[in-house]
Amino acid sequence: MTLIGGDGQKTVQIEDLKQAGKNACIKGSIHSIRKMGDFSFVILRTGSFVVQCVYNPSKTDASLEGLTEGCCVEITGESIPEERAENGFEIHIAKITLISSPAEEYPFAINKKYLGLNIDTNLDYRPLTLRNPRQRAIFKVQEAIADGFADICEKMVLHKYTHLKLLMQEQREVPTSSALIILTPRPI
Repeated sequence: MTLIGGDGQKTVQIEDLKQAGKNACIKGSIHSIRKMGDFSFVILRTGSFVVQCVYNPSKTDASLEGLTEGCCVEITGESIPEERAENGFEIHIAKITLISSPAEEYPFAINKKYLGLNIDTNLDYRPLTLRNPRQRAIFKVQEAIADGFADICEKMVLHKYTHLKLLMQEQREVPTSSALIILTPRPI
């Protein structure tokens, strides 16, 4: 993900963040905040991955006051290996800087496993619903199926084209209607 700000900062890769004991600075959008009593988990969503951050008020001067889902923040802290975290590490927060807040609250909680929305609401709020990992996974499967279908069609057309070219070389003339029937659907 390219860091917000446009001041020529480099793209942050997840491999850079995994280095244990290294200070990490990452910008993204808050996916969820889970308060656990003495500490809180701040799940940060970037353009390509999700990072679990740990907020402990006794170890930082930062505050979670005013932060909600959708706030764009910059989090600075130490990267610590944690096998239970999704990516195998977490960032212990030292500093949080609010970059921007959403104009209004989301109409539903995007961090739930199942959104439970009817189809009209789901489609009306598609840019928001695609921030839900389960909804995004559905589109990734559809993308893979569509890419596979496109590859097969491309190979079929290439095969037909190569076959047609060989026919033309052998006969030294354009074949009749067989050249026009490349990918015509058959009636069911």
